[in-house]
Amino acid sequence: MSAKWSLPVLRVLLDGPTRFSVIRNKIDGITANLLAARLKELEKRGVLVKDYLPEPANRAVYRLTEKGKAVREIVEALDRWSEQWANDPHPHDAEGGSAR
Repeated sequence: MSAKWSLPVLRVLLDGPTRFSVIRNKIDGITANLLAARLKELEKRGVLVKDYLPEPANRAVYRLTEKGKAVREIVEALDRWSEQWANDPHPHDAEGGSAR
């Protein structure tokens, strides 16, 4: 699940079952083909499932499995870290300088 678009897809699906078009609209820069490939890979790995809404909607929605929902704490921790350090005026560690 190391593909570039996996985390943004998971972020969207953490809000609940979602249609393909909604996922695509919420992720800037992802193409329909890339999203379809990512959803198939995540489904194959047991992270999400594709369900079909009953008539008359007859549309597919994607939802996280328990395995997929388990990523919530990790995503929220990454978000908190990003919010704290995104605008850090000191990008290099004072003790070690820049990484080489």
